[in-house]
Amino acid sequence: MRSKNTVLSLLLLLAVTFSVTSATYYSKTDGNWGSSSTWNPSGVPNKTDEVVIRHTVTLTSNEDVKFLEITSAGVLQGNYVLQFWNNGSLKVDGTMSIKTIDLKNVGILFTVNASGEIILSGDLDVNNNNITCNGNIEVGGTLTCGNITGAGSVTADVYNTGTVYGITPVAGITYYGQSWVGGTTGNENSWETSTNWASGSVPTSSSLVKINAGSTVPIISSNAVCNDLLIESSASLVIHPLSSLTINGNVTNTGTIILKSDASGTGSLIDNGSLTNNGTIKVERYLTSGAYHYISSPINNVSTSAFAGSTIYAYDETNSDTNRNYGWTAVSTSSGTLTNGRGYAVYHTTNATDTLSGNFNSGNISVTATRTNSGSSASPSPDGWNILGNPYPSAISASSFLSANSDLTGTLYLWADDGTAGSGFTTADYGTYTAAGGVGASGGGQSTAPDGKIAVGQGFFVQVKSGISSTNVSFTNSMRQTNTTQFFIPKSEVQSFRLDLSDQAGNQNEILVSFINDATKGFDQYYDGVKMQGNPYLSLYTIMKDYELIIQALPYMQEDVQIALGYYAAASGEYNFERFEFTNFGDDVRVFLEDKKSGEFIDLLSYPKYTFTTEGGKFNDRFILHFKKKAQVNPSEDFQSQLDVYAVSSSIFVKNPAMKTGLMTVYNLAGEKIRVMQFSDDNVQNLHVNLAAGIYLISVENDQEKITKKVSLK
Repeated sequence: MRSKNTVLSLLLLLAVTFSVTSATYYSKTDGNWGSSSTWNPSGVPNKTDEVVIRHTVTLTSNEDVKFLEITSAGVLQGNYVLQFWNNGSLKVDGTMSIKTIDLKNVGILFTVNASGEIILSGDLDVNNNNITCNGNIEVGGTLTCGNITGAGSVTADVYNTGTVYGITPVAGITYYGQSWVGGTTGNENSWETSTNWASGSVPTSSSLVKINAGSTVPIISSNAVCNDLLIESSASLVIHPLSSLTINGNVTNTGTIILKSDASGTGSLIDNGSLTNNGTIKVERYLTSGAYHYISSPINNVSTSAFAGSTIYAYDETNSDTNRNYGWTAVSTSSGTLTNGRGYAVYHTTNATDTLSGNFNSGNISVTATRTNSGSSASPSPDGWNILGNPYPSAISASSFLSANSDLTGTLYLWADDGTAGSGFTTADYGTYTAAGGVGASGGGQSTAPDGKIAVGQGFFVQVKSGISSTNVSFTNSMRQTNTTQFFIPKSEVQSFRLDLSDQAGNQNEILVSFINDATKGFDQYYDGVKMQGNPYLSLYTIMKDYELIIQALPYMQEDVQIALGYYAAASGEYNFERFEFTNFGDDVRVFLEDKKSGEFIDLLSYPKYTFTTEGGKFNDRFILHFKKKAQVNPSEDFQSQLDVYAVSSSIFVKNPAMKTGLMTVYNLAGEKIRVMQFSDDNVQNLHVNLAAGIYLISVENDQEKITKKVSLK
């Protein structure tokens, strides 16, 4: 039998237990917090209770609560203090406008949703608790808390907080609203996957991005943007080749940033604010074996030891003498640094990826370029050649660079060596760029033409103008760009014609002729490009007085244009001219290739390929390009007036200057008639005879003329 004391103790315990049982109070009408009629169930909430406010509730004294939710229609007001107890929570979708919130323990969950608003006239002390705010918090005094996350706005007179992520920026506070989490199966490293971000969205140009330690490594495979970027210690960020990150604000790196490189190119980064680097920055440069590559460093004062195991050369223009190649001097890979903005030639015996480590170059960079008079009469002159390089971890605009450096001739030369030639440079050549366009190192479109940007880590030749002994070449942040091609003029406004010269071994060379509104008939510094020959087997160029040009720009056609062609052939044999571009011209323009040796005029629009034989050597007086308005084509004045026929490879061409219809008859050498075809009134036309290789007699006639010639089909 239990004693009376035991029974009494049990009754007291039950009474205590019952007394601390929590209740949930819902507002049922507008009213005061301390009025029982405001709530359902009737009564006044205390520090053990949960409260949901759906109406306008007014504090008339300091009050206590454990859990509080203010719905979108709810309002809590009054210049008093609300105390939270026992690991409570606060969720606001409506409005809270009171004196302050008093948090008695550290376990509170503090959330303000998108429609929510908290306005406090006094301080807000959350101790080390975190705040999630996607709405608005205004603190009239000091805000003390842990981290602040969300996409809303938090303002205070004084901040005493941890890290702030994403909310509307306030002076003196850094906010990182886009926090990397990763983890999406199959795309856990993708910067471009929205679910890899705590916010559920991919960063934009205004985003403040934080890469967390311990998370998966974000990899950029596009042209990404953000505002500020924070990379925590032990965290990493990787930018894939031909991808980029543009940072509009500041970079704080205590982790690792890597710009990857492969045969296609290198990753790119543009930082428009300050860089604080207490971590590691790496820029890779992939180089193929058995080839010289012109490189530069996007890293400040990088050691030459980064190229240990390779051969590296600098270029000294003052040593070029009468031969441009005399300017190369070996650089030690055991000591020394690469000069920012200077270019170098690097040779690898195997495919390799060199890694440069340090701080990104940024800001204005100046490099001295010289022109030493050698007295040479060679064309082009060996004087004034300097190898420079892009000093930034992003591409730069070629046209912006040339425009800012008027003491240069206005042409860039980029060495292209695929490694098949070895160290003898036997099949490599220079890609060339002016504001009129670019020409690839190999003709016929076989290599990529420079497109208006100078890639990360790319070195290039320039030439100082005649009469200038020395000049400071400038690089500026404004020249930087991502993968956007930039020209002085839109492509749509350039009329482009490309002609290729090739031999039977597959060597190729090309020229570019552009018609541009503000070009002149003379030499234009930013449009015309002097030929810089690297291929020893053949060379093609146009001739303008004393210039041999790979790129020639002319004003829009108002009259017929004649352009003299020159070429170099290392050996005698059969060579081919081939047109592979004719862009933005009207239907009224015709292009003819005149062979002064054979007397032929080839319509390059009707038949874009012409085969000829030549001796070895340099020839500047055999071929002429004719650009003619169709309405102005008058054979009796412009070309030889007689009817003619000739063969090119397996095709027969009829030259019909009188533009009259006629008849072609084909005979074998036995005099047997084997083919009869009509020809039209076109000036030059290709008649597809589909005959076996051999020698034939061809008779062509119209109502004015008749001729018979022996031709060879191949």
